[in-house]
Amino acid sequence: MSERITRLSPQMDFPANDLTDENATLLAKLFQNKHDLVNFHSYAESQTLLYGLSHKTLNSIAKNNLSDTRTVRGIHEGIMAYEAIAAAVRPIAPAYKEQAILGAHGALSALTSLDRTLQIFNDEREFFEEKHPRTAETISVIVNRRLANAALAGAALARLIEIEAAERTLIIATDETIQEMEDGLSL
Repeated sequence: MSERITRLSPQMDFPANDLTDENATLLAKLFQNKHDLVNFHSYAESQTLLYGLSHKTLNSIAKNNLSDTRTVRGIHEGIMAYEAIAAAVRPIAPAYKEQAILGAHGALSALTSLDRTLQIFNDEREFFEEKHPRTAETISVIVNRRLANAALAGAALARLIEIEAAERTLIIATDETIQEMEDGLSL
């Protein structure tokens, strides 16, 4: 395992950008071992509040709005794979502001009905496959093939929440900096 990990290239721009070809290949091999997948996933959730909260929230939405247990399981596995991949390619976990994380989860309020949930899951999965084909393929290889579509939907939504949290954190940090500058000028 350690040889494969040392060959991974850091990708601090993930998930804004797709995995590199080399990282996608290495991660697909590494996470064929479910023990490695579980360990990286656990590490990811221990490093940032965002992952644990997102995972629980998305699982709850899936369980409450979808009756097919296989789809719910696929969503769970996709979130787990996404978080493990993110932890593997970013050696330093991103620091998101707590209020940004909570605000990003507010976007999930639209997932209150079966039709709306399925539509958002499908839209996000399609976007994810189009814009992040290497990550999507890696996740498809990692999870059970019968669960691949649901797993990609789960991964896509986890990515969407992370992107939203990152954008909100940037806005909050900018506002704080402006406020500090204004406070300094008024002295």
